Amino acid sequence: MTHQQHRSAGMPGAAPTPAAEPSSGDPEGAAHRTGFTGAVRTVLGLAGTGRSEGGLPHASGSDPDRAFLFDVATGLLLAASCGLLDSTYGGATLLASLGLTLPWAVRRRWPLVALIVATLAALFQLVVSDQPLFAIVAVPALIYTFARWTNRTFARTGLAVGLAGAFLGPIRWALPTSPASIGVFVVTALACSGLVALAYVIGSRRRERAERVHQAVQTRIERERLMAAEQEQRSRVATINERNRIARELHDIVAHSLSVIVVQAEGGRALATKRPEKAPEVLSTIADTSREALAEMRQMVGLLRSGGAPGETGRAGSPESYLPTPGLDDLPDLVARTGDRFDLTEYGARPAVSQALGLSVYRVVQESLTNVLKHAGPSAHAAVGVTYAPEGIGIRVVDNGKGPDATSDGKGHGVRGMGERVALHGGTVSALPRAGGGFEVLAWLPYPNHPAQQPGYPRRPADPPGRPDAPGRPEQPGHPEQPGYPEQPGYPEQPGYPAQPGFPERSGYPERPAHRPRPDHHQTATGPMITDPRSSQPDPTDPYRGEGARR
Repeated sequence: MTHQQHRSAGMPGAAPTPAAEPSSGDPEGAAHRTGFTGAVRTVLGLAGTGRSEGGLPHASGSDPDRAFLFDVATGLLLAASCGLLDSTYGGATLLASLGLTLPWAVRRRWPLVALIVATLAALFQLVVSDQPLFAIVAVPALIYTFARWTNRTFARTGLAVGLAGAFLGPIRWALPTSPASIGVFVVTALACSGLVALAYVIGSRRRERAERVHQAVQTRIERERLMAAEQEQRSRVATINERNRIARELHDIVAHSLSVIVVQAEGGRALATKRPEKAPEVLSTIADTSREALAEMRQMVGLLRSGGAPGETGRAGSPESYLPTPGLDDLPDLVARTGDRFDLTEYGARPAVSQALGLSVYRVVQESLTNVLKHAGPSAHAAVGVTYAPEGIGIRVVDNGKGPDATSDGKGHGVRGMGERVALHGGTVSALPRAGGGFEVLAWLPYPNHPAQQPGYPRRPADPPGRPDAPGRPEQPGHPEQPGYPEQPGYPEQPGYPAQPGFPERSGYPERPAHRPRPDHHQTATGPMITDPRSSQPDPTDPYRGEGARR
């Protein structure tokens, strides 16, 4: 058995070293060796029982093997010195002297062996000698060892043995038969007991201090481990958030641009035979959309390379820094470029907002139009309303498409992306089908200086005079004014909008002309149309707030 195996066997809780495999050539000898090795391992394990791992036997930084060699060397030197002096009393006293000093060599490695051998040697000394031996100087040192390097149970056992020897020895050396001998006995017993107690106290204090140091080290290690784990968790969360941001940006850029290109290409194919003069305009729209998508992709790549965030520009002088971030001023062009089936109405004057807020408004409108192109059907029309209120920006996008009957890709990344964008600004968003057909998106993005104070959400008024109700829609009385917000109509009447076949009239939705130039698809209305979706519960009689699943 190697020295390392001895150490593993003597250490409490240590995993035993695997036994040697029996040799197929000599099974009986191999079994004998295995049994002998196991017995030795068991004995050494019992001998090392009681060592205090928490006491840090080598907390000073010394190597355990070097400490063991030091104990062996000092134990042999002490045994030789005391044995030479005690040999004058005879061979029996020499044996007792060696029994008291040699345990020093294994005091830290096998404390139980040292305790048993020293106790037996002390008892043997009382039998064979009526004089104190020089070897008794090793007793306080052994008591210190038990108090310092073993657990409290073994330390107290060593103290009890030492105190018993401190009284039994003087009785043997100075039998109290006369007043003079009684005095010698008392002085000797007190001196021996004091040395034993002092050694125990010093060893106990050293062990307690080492345990405190050990506990502090373990606490620091655990704290550093927790800090490292927390830092790793923060890094992982930051990485996930960054990936989600990249995915959201790419989805908004690519999905909308490709949807516009597909719709324009399909329309251009039909126009090429029916109205060839309109084909160049469609091709120009496709080219412009492709160029803008490519420019936004380059800007996105530039932001990723420079470590920027949405709403930031690239490095000065870099190609991506020349492309401005889309914002409120780009909404008319976005709606016009998407197709002639979309209208934009802006309520109020455009405020000066941060790039991040402007980009979020732009992306919400963009994603809503993308969903109309993808899901509402080829003949669906949509109206976009953007309200610039004193507290924030409201967005409403309604269409007359398939509504809940629209086919879905089952992923919902676009709606989820809108929710994430709006949540960054403390706003809300809802995307629900309308009763009677179509879909409606409502979003509210408060300004940074109005994070909690949201305006009221006035219920939609009754149908304007002279307009028929939608089929199946019950008559609704007008709603009273809300404090601070005058009664606002829905989408205002626009002259020159004849009713379109197949598109039922709805309150708050403008009639569509057969065709008109692009600039007329955008208008600016006076007065806000507040669209905070969380300021009131849905009205069950209002077809604009029908229940249904998100698209």
